[in-house]
Amino acid sequence: MPKLKEQEIIERWSVLISGGEVHTKGKQVFRKTTENIQGVKTPKVDLFEQEVIPSFVRRLRGEGRTFLMAENKYLKGYKMYIGAMPYGEQLFVSWYLTLEPSWLRRLLAHLPNIVMLILMPVLFPLYLYLIIKRKRVHPENMDIFDLQELSAYITTVHHALIDATEDICKDVDFDFTKVDTKTQGFLNIS
Repeated sequence: MPKLKEQEIIERWSVLISGGEVHTKGKQVFRKTTENIQGVKTPKVDLFEQEVIPSFVRRLRGEGRTFLMAENKYLKGYKMYIGAMPYGEQLFVSWYLTLEPSWLRRLLAHLPNIVMLILMPVLFPLYLYLIIKRKRVHPENMDIFDLQELSAYITTVHHALIDATEDICKDVDFDFTKVDTKTQGFLNIS
């Protein structure tokens, strides 16, 4: 079960839908989104449902939510958490693109500077190896191919969810034309 606490949310989108029995249509949003993504034969993208618990305290309380997860196999560490949560008589549909830092970034973030200086002869070659092997690509280190892959991946999943959400809105007579479909983050996909 992933912990969002260590991940950085870099892009997001959401809408709150009301009308009819929309609060019961969360699984339908997941199913239609999955069908839409599989329908375009998206390469390098895995989809699966997963229970997410963001902290140890919430785990103790038994709090968890099921998300449809989208992962790009080429851009490791980039995960999309797609949610369709009942909120009263409404349905809150959202997605969050996260970037999970590599184990090396997490380690370096916790080390004092003096320790980093001592370990630099070991860490620098390791860092170069990880860059060459393309294990993870942080947005600041992306080349044009990486940015194309990330943009295509996010846009495909975003539009699959938008289409699924629009179908649900038609079922409950919710005016989807007033929904802002532009994402918030560094990509600003519309």
